[in-house]
Amino acid sequence: MTIKELYRLISGTLSPSLGVHEAMAVASVVLEYLEEADRTILVTDPGRECRTSCDRIESVLSRLSSGEPVRYVTGYTYFMNRRFYVTPDVLIPRPETEELVDTVIRQWRGKGKVRAIDIATGSGVIAVSMAAELQADVTAIDISDKALEVAERNASALGCGSIDFRRLDILACRELPPADIIVSNPPYVRESEKIRMSDGVLSHEPHIALFVSDNDPLVFYRKIASLAAESLVPGGMLYFEINEAFGEEVAELCRVAGLRDVTVSKDMFGRDRFVSALAQGNAF
Repeated sequence: MTIKELYRLISGTLSPSLGVHEAMAVASVVLEYLEEADRTILVTDPGRECRTSCDRIESVLSRLSSGEPVRYVTGYTYFMNRRFYVTPDVLIPRPETEELVDTVIRQWRGKGKVRAIDIATGSGVIAVSMAAELQADVTAIDISDKALEVAERNASALGCGSIDFRRLDILACRELPPADIIVSNPPYVRESEKIRMSDGVLSHEPHIALFVSDNDPLVFYRKIASLAAESLVPGGMLYFEINEAFGEEVAELCRVAGLRDVTVSKDMFGRDRFVSALAQGNAF
């Protein structure tokens, strides 16, 4: 089988369930995974013979056809141009989270040594990115032991072994260490929103990292804003990724907690997705 034939096999098999464009994108990811071949190879050397066994190709196709996300099949993804290990114990990082981290890095680069906290770290993409890009002293928190194992593996592989990983239920936390930056992408999808989500997400991604009760969907934001108001040094910043339905509500929680200059920002799709707030004290 040639590279081009493998690409057509994967995209053709998945098109009925994923649609043509997503199936093509998945096929490109699988080509890189199985053959270390990018899309350029499809143009420059489409007749190259595949090295992967038929049994392995069939196994990968079977997993993808069952709805398993391609990044769990490959075991890795990319975030801020770095390769991160992922398992079903952690969420697959979304492009919106890259936007959040890019904002943090742009605002804090060149500000000197900073202390940062990443709450609900998951695979560690936010913590590692801040440590690598800002040379920040980072504390990364998660309630899941298995998620922390993934995050620690990523930190070690990417040269950020000094990150302080802590297993902690943030809702039971009484205080955080002093910090210049606090970033959190906590669970924010309401249980009632499951009906709008794909089977791949519902069946494979960790619900503990995704869902909150409809009765109190802002429970994490309320707690973290309160902790941040006490932990952030003057001029420090809190950054949230949020459910698009609750931009103003999260902003008000920050104000009530004692933070100021609260801003709601949109993501690349024009949806309210981020809230930032400044600690009392000198302006940023």
